[in-house]
Amino acid sequence: MDMVLAEACRNDVSKFCSAVEPGEGRVHKCLREHAAQLAPQCRKEELHLEEKEAESVQMSVSLLKTCANERRLFCRGVLPGSARVFRCLASNMASADFGRPCEGMILQKLKRRDANWRLDPPLRKACMGDVDRLCSQEDSLRSDTGAVKKCMISEQTELSPGCQRELGRSLHMSFVVWQPKGLLTAPCDGDIQKYCLSQAPGTEVAPGAVSNCLAEIVDRMSRSGLPNRRRLLAAAKGAEQHQQQQQQQQQQ
Repeated sequence: MDMVLAEACRNDVSKFCSAVEPGEGRVHKCLREHAAQLAPQCRKEELHLEEKEAESVQMSVSLLKTCANERRLFCRGVLPGSARVFRCLASNMASADFGRPCEGMILQKLKRRDANWRLDPPLRKACMGDVDRLCSQEDSLRSDTGAVKKCMISEQTELSPGCQRELGRSLHMSFVVWQPKGLLTAPCDGDIQKYCLSQAPGTEVAPGAVSNCLAEIVDRMSRSGLPNRRRLLAAAKGAEQHQQQQQQQQQQ
């Protein structure tokens, strides 16, 4: 823990994490679990560190240790930086050789990205100007409620092409790890239950199964007359091809 963060969080560590053994990111994990209760400066510094960890896997000791085998199996040639290793790991979660501990950590970090758009480096880079222009009020709140991504979804037609692509990729991953009442995917819960889960019980257990199901039925769903749902589903389908292209580039 660097000096600035240690000083800002000294009282909160004593209050919430005194029983946590330091090392391998355990104290940071504890602080983030109590994010809503942290002092403002501690919460700010902890979020700043979390943004750095999102940028490069080298900054996250716990992820490096938990996902060491998966990184060796699936992402050996992927260079750290710009969240490339994380995106490689996330795109391979459905593999039978992908360990459950690593899967759990990737899922947790993907949920954090849904909650806070700044923890998705490629999205942040592509959409910073759009957010300043269209969603500055939501961004100023620095909340963990998905407010900025929801704003971008509602303003999708006004986004720059690069931001639209990254938002589509980000939403696709939200459907890959779908769970009921998700911050961004809740508008589709009824359709997912009707068209995916009722047809194939247990679909929600396998990463990517729900997003694949939605991609297959997106044309029918787009005629349902529900604009928000149509945009989300179209993003899920469009991002699938984008993700496949990324995987091909990683293998080159």
